[in-house]
Amino acid sequence: MRETAPVCPVTENHIRIALVGQPNVGKSMLINAISNARLHVGNFSGVT
Repeated sequence: MRETAPVCPVTENHIRIALVGQPNVGKSMLINAISNARLHVGNFSGVT
């Protein structure tokens, strides 16, 4: 029987979140607002 690694290994004190959605709806701006990060955003496709 073959052993496999867990799909999402659990690590202490780490949370992994996926933010998905249509292009140009403000995903990067939401990340900036929540985390105080400064991802580059623009008013056209393909910036982030």
